[in-house]
Amino acid sequence: MYYREPPEAGVGSPGPPAGGYPPERKEDKDITDAVEAAFFLDPDLAKGEFKVRTCNGVVYLSGLAQSEDEMRRAVDVARGVEGVREVINEISVRGR
Repeated sequence: MYYREPPEAGVGSPGPPAGGYPPERKEDKDITDAVEAAFFLDPDLAKGEFKVRTCNGVVYLSGLAQSEDEMRRAVDVARGVEGVREVINEISVRGR
């Protein structure tokens, strides 16, 4: 599993590029839709608040999970979606 701690405030990436993120390609939009559908259908992810963004087949997950297990499950489910090349986990865990 690829897990990266979010940067501290003011450290790391300055955020989206000046013009914003480039529009998703159709394939990326299809992947995003498939990951969101897989999250919706998975009973173990019912309480998570996740955002999904895809760029060139790389899925970026963010949002809030109820537990470490739910965070790991979200990453595993996203990895299982056809077309996903990599998953970047930026999910926070409630209370952590």
